[in-house]
Amino acid sequence: MLLVINKGLLPFEDEMITIVKSTKAFAEYLIYHHVDFMQNIENKYEFDADTVMKLFRSSVFSYSEKRKIVHKLSEDILSQPYLANDLSQILVKTKDVVGIKNEIILGIIQNAKLVDDRVYLAIMFMEVNDNEEDSVSEALTILGDSYGEIKDKSKRALLVKNDINKELLEYLKRIGYISTFKEETSNKNKGNYRVYHKFK
Repeated sequence: MLLVINKGLLPFEDEMITIVKSTKAFAEYLIYHHVDFMQNIENKYEFDADTVMKLFRSSVFSYSEKRKIVHKLSEDILSQPYLANDLSQILVKTKDVVGIKNEIILGIIQNAKLVDDRVYLAIMFMEVNDNEEDSVSEALTILGDSYGEIKDKSKRALLVKNDINKELLEYLKRIGYISTFKEETSNKNKGNYRVYHKFK
C-alpha cells in the first residue's frame, strides 16, 4: 500500500480515509496528504498510538501543526508513556498546554526523558494552575531528585548550575515559592545553586 500512497493513487477523501485508517499505512497516507489533512483537521479522526507517533516524528508537520493534532487526541493516547518525549517537545515548542488535563501533563513530565523539556513543562504546569502552592509542589515532586527537595523548607536544596535550572529557580523566586538562590562557591558544592526559603 505504501507504494500506491507514494504514487498519489489514493485521493484524500472520506471514503478512502475510512478504508486506509484500518491499515498500518494510515500515518503514511496522512503524511503524504499533509496539506489536505491539516486543512481538514477539525474533522473527526481516529488514531492509534503508533499512527500518532509516526505523525509526531514526521518532518512535514510544523510544531504548531503537531499541536493541532494533539488537540484531536483522546486522553488514552495522550497518556501513553512512549509518546511522552514527543508530546513534551511539542508542548514546550508551542508553549501551549491549554486544554490538557493536569494528570496528563504530570504524566508527560514524569515519562519524558529530556530534562530541559521536563523542567520547562513543569514551569508551564505551574503557570496554567495560577502558581497555586499545591500545584507547584506537585510539579517539583514529579520532577523528582533534587527538584523534590526544593519543597522542604528545612533544607537548602542544591540544583546543578545550568540554564534551565536557573530559569526554574528564577520563576520560583518570582512567584514567592522560594526566597532566593545563590551560586555555591565552596569547592565541595561548586557548580550548583543553593536554594533558600523565607522563614516567618
